[in-house]
Amino acid sequence: MYPLSKQLTDVFSRRFARAVRETYREDEAYASTPLGRLALGVFLLFLVLLPFLLSPYPMYVATLVAIGALSALGLHLLVGGAGQISLGHAAFMGVGAYTASHLYGPLAFLGILLGGGIAALLGLVLGLPSLRIKGVYLAIATLAFQFLADYVFKNWEGVTGGIRGRTLPPAELFGLALDTPEKLWYLVLFFTLPLFFYGKRLLMTRAGRAFMAVRDNDLSARVAGVDLVRVKLMAFALSAFYAGVAGGLLAQLYKAVTPEYFPLTVSIQYLAMVIVGG
Repeated sequence: MYPLSKQLTDVFSRRFARAVRETYREDEAYASTPLGRLALGVFLLFLVLLPFLLSPYPMYVATLVAIGALSALGLHLLVGGAGQISLGHAAFMGVGAYTASHLYGPLAFLGILLGGGIAALLGLVLGLPSLRIKGVYLAIATLAFQFLADYVFKNWEGVTGGIRGRTLPPAELFGLALDTPEKLWYLVLFFTLPLFFYGKRLLMTRAGRAFMAVRDNDLSARVAGVDLVRVKLMAFALSAFYAGVAGGLLAQLYKAVTPEYFPLTVSIQYLAMVIVGG
């Protein structure tokens, strides 16, 4: 029979062992405990009920914040995850927005996805310089893409409407017009929540660890067997996809798209969001 002190010590040790996260997967998990799962469920319920709790203008701001968070998350996967700098994030948002402006109404859902896909393809192209250059030189290359996109937005009038831009009617879902932020909120959640959970899950996988290995030291990552070409191109494509989807949602919120929405200053703002937000 153990002494009472020994029994108490064993009980405390077992409880402490369950509380301490011992693996990388456990450390990255956000709902690994009953309390964490309960908090996550309450938060998701709060998001669903948010349109019933806020007046129109705060709801508009909340929708704008959710779209901005989605776009910033995409840049975080590139800059914070893979360590690749980008000053052309707003350009990818513009690609998604202009694509969505051509597929509106009942096709709004398809337009948002297609905008993300086209942005991802352009992200692959923009990621090619990252195979040879990095740091400030890569920043200059992405800056050139931002200026090129801004020129196209202003001058390809047949597609973008030029300086005047384009307007689009509200998105529709099963015949219901999503013409207010309260209604559009659920379309934003439909895209934002899965992409958030995917991004969080990605950083817990082997691909996420490869991102971080490239971020810390790409030479060491190559020696360790990481495919630098695949990782860097995947990071740029994924980041651009998030930005394209966010741009499409922004077009549905504004119901208009103009080049003034996606200048260089917006790219800098999103980079600041990622840096300041950690």
